[in-house]
Amino acid sequence: MADRAPGVSQYGSVDPAPPQPDGTFIQWQTTLMNEEAPMFQRMRTVFSFR
Repeated sequence: MADRAPGVSQYGSVDPAPPQPDGTFIQWQTTLMNEEAPMFQRMRTVFSFR
């Protein structure tokens, strides 16, 4: 997470946050539904679903 610069995805879009490096669907779902989690962490989770 040292490099926080947006990168171009394989779809040609610029992601505002890098995807989470690992995890399960249930873990990602829990993170997304946790309103106390930092927004940056939640956005990383969103991009993990690709």
